[in-house]
Amino acid sequence: MGGVAIFLFSKTKLLNRIKQLYMSKVAVGTSGYAQNKGCVALRFQIDRTSFAFINCHLEAGEGQVVKRVQMLQTILEESFSQTKIEAG
Repeated sequence: MGGVAIFLFSKTKLLNRIKQLYMSKVAVGTSGYAQNKGCVALRFQIDRTSFAFINCHLEAGEGQVVKRVQMLQTILEESFSQTKIEAG
């Protein structure tokens, strides 16, 4: 998927408190084969508080609501099940 990115910036003093860092990329364009639609996601925990961020690029147009909802369902089902990043 081209053109969609997600970054995590942190103050140095918070780095050792960031745990359970996960990232994922989900392609949903043209049944998942074309890399023109989809998302990148990031999930982590600071102390006992969880955070999740998703940056997605979905189908455009007023007549594509059903398709966008299907894309979002796929994204939510598949996000965070792929890659755990070891913080260090």
